[in-house]
Amino acid sequence: MPWLPEPQVIIKSLYKMIDLSPDEKIVTVIRKHWYVFVSQAVILIIGVVLPFLVYKFIPLFGIDLSGPNFLLFIFFASLWLLGCWVVFFIAWTNNYLDMLILTNKRVVDVEQVSLFYRTVSSFGHEKIQDITIEIDGLLATTMNFGNIHIQTAGEARELRLNSVGNPEAVRKIISDTISQNKIAPVVQTL
Repeated sequence: MPWLPEPQVIIKSLYKMIDLSPDEKIVTVIRKHWYVFVSQAVILIIGVVLPFLVYKFIPLFGIDLSGPNFLLFIFFASLWLLGCWVVFFIAWTNNYLDMLILTNKRVVDVEQVSLFYRTVSSFGHEKIQDITIEIDGLLATTMNFGNIHIQTAGEARELRLNSVGNPEAVRKIISDTISQNKIAPVVQTL
């Protein structure tokens, strides 16, 4: 698709977001399930339709929308639609930039808290103690999304990534990457 960036561009922007050591490679990038954004977008679509419904039904209440009243209505409807667009943009940005980046050496959690506020935390594979998935409810079971809890040893005891698509496969990818990169203990014989 011509409007989507090339995968190499996305990977290069991830390399700029986090500092990777020379021998570190990105294994996978995990984002929220598409349902999370679509559910927010449906609410926003209802908000976009609202001014048109008000315009259709406001004459039933005896309010005349001609002359200056029409211009005033157009002004406030335009402000409303602009606000809906801004909320849509912020929701898309927050959903797109919330991610878990799994490298061959560590796990990096990027959480887009608000439009201009992001937290990035990382921990090595050796600090991961447990990976738990949680699929709660009929919708999550049917659409195969859930939460992932990564228990670590250290200050930040638990990392939680909500509404991840196919959490069992994500848990397996993380576990396999960790087990592949464990270094066998060196045994010295005298």
